[in-house]
Amino acid sequence: MRTEAKRLNSVIRDVRTSFNLLQDRSNNLLQDLDVNASMRFVLENLSVAGEKTVPEIARSKNVSRQHIQIVVNELLEKGLVISRANPSDKRSYLISLTELGDKIFSEIRNRELVELQNLSEYFTAEELRVTSKMLQKLSKFLS
Repeated sequence: MRTEAKRLNSVIRDVRTSFNLLQDRSNNLLQDLDVNASMRFVLENLSVAGEKTVPEIARSKNVSRQHIQIVVNELLEKGLVISRANPSDKRSYLISLTELGDKIFSEIRNRELVELQNLSEYFTAEELRVTSKMLQKLSKFLS
């Protein structure tokens, strides 16, 4: 294996480790809100993009429709999202945030901003710029 391939393999392992640690940190941060990282993703998706179907949400995360349906069902039970008939497709309901869901997501963002501010102190602007550029480039090649 070439040196660059070995280095890339190391970066990918580091990204996986970081992803898992970030997911754990997020779950701990949101535990008292009774929201996990998957629910957080759906709430964010709806907050940013507005009303969507379950298949649209799943495509945006590149996960199965079934997985997102399970998450949406949990959010429906908690009153954080609502569904309504979709005039364009009788099989896929439109999902949107409730007032409570919007309030909970605002609290999530506030907590995350504090965490990001604390974490950002460990990195220089150049480190963040280079890392972001590299990960964007990797994502482009993988997609």
